[in-house]
Amino acid sequence: MTAPHRTAYPHFPQRFADHDLPVASTPTDDAVAFARRDARLPQHQFRLRGLRKVFQNLGYFPPLATIPPVVIAPIRQTADGADDVPFAGVADRTIRHQHQLVRT
Repeated sequence: MTAPHRTAYPHFPQRFADHDLPVASTPTDDAVAFARRDARLPQHQFRLRGLRKVFQNLGYFPPLATIPPVVIAPIRQTADGADDVPFAGVADRTIRHQHQLVRT
């Protein structure tokens, strides 16, 4: 059977293998530089890193509330001042802008 992330409609698997999780969610140095360049506030940098990583893995932007916490946790650990920042629950305008940044 084909893995869920390799189908025409990819999505995050119910469970991650230990070797897949770091690849799926740990931001690279390039992603950190991208977020610092295009977002001023730490919470926006955190969300931008997360959106970029999700887009790299899935090829589209799912609703923020559906992204598993296990994917967001490594990104949160590398983000400055994002310990108590929720990943979801942001203004639509901000999300649209961040989606456009990631796409370009």
